[in-house]
Amino acid sequence: MKIARIAIVLASLTLSLASKAQPITATVSDPSSMLGPIAAARGGATVASEATSEAVFQNPASAAFQKKYSVGIAYLGAGDALAASIVDTKSGPIGGGVYYLKRDLKSSYARNPTLGNYARTEERAGVSAMGRLSEQLGIGTIVKWAYRRSYDPRVDNMKSINFDVGARYIFSPSVAIGFMGENLLTDDTGLSPKQFLAGFEWLALAQLMLTAQVTKTSKPETDTKMILPLADKTVGFGAGVQYFFDTLILRAGYSQRSAWDQDFMSAGFGYDSKTFSLDYSFEAALRNDKITIHRVSVTAYF
Repeated sequence: MKIARIAIVLASLTLSLASKAQPITATVSDPSSMLGPIAAARGGATVASEATSEAVFQNPASAAFQKKYSVGIAYLGAGDALAASIVDTKSGPIGGGVYYLKRDLKSSYARNPTLGNYARTEERAGVSAMGRLSEQLGIGTIVKWAYRRSYDPRVDNMKSINFDVGARYIFSPSVAIGFMGENLLTDDTGLSPKQFLAGFEWLALAQLMLTAQVTKTSKPETDTKMILPLADKTVGFGAGVQYFFDTLILRAGYSQRSAWDQDFMSAGFGYDSKTFSLDYSFEAALRNDKITIHRVSVTAYF
């Protein structure tokens, strides 16, 4: 009897230790966590909107209809990210841009599921090109590099190269649509989940802009050993509003990030002059009152 009891105890301990040693699957982060304050304030729903420095973080075609040279710096509260970008659509018919972003996710990820569930630091950079095929159609692409230094034994240090393709079509002075394919190459790192975005923008009144966007997130490649938090809910939605008071701009939005089981309300403001702009956004999670994110950017125009 004693031998049988000892065997049962040993078997129980073995099973318990085995279950504790079983690795927990790591989750990928939401690409929209790297958006700038203009997009974030409008619920991320700006794939169809005109943009300058933020074009390199969402839809490069957004800058194709401008004639500007811009230099921007930004603080993005998700992971205390710092970002810098240069976009030039002034020097010739084909515009271009570069950006660099670094964020620290050694601790902040724990209170925000959209950032993934493992400790790391990340560096990201990209080179973009954009132009107009006609007076109404603009296209653009971004080639991106990403590096992850992991502090979690489940996840390796990795680097990857990927690219995005985007388009923006202007139906009239008041209506535009946008499309984006993000991270179109096969990704075996979990750094760059594939997404497809479609949205529209409507100038409802002379000073009132409304936007909406649908985002489809693909499941990570099986080789990444990473998953979406809710792999069966891959379609998200965002909506935003923007109101102009001459150089002062007010913004608000809502985003449903289904794959990460999160909903956010957002708001913000901007000051936009011919020489520079200052933009701020605030996001608050509706399912977790501990998640708040602040973003701010300054952009100079030449």
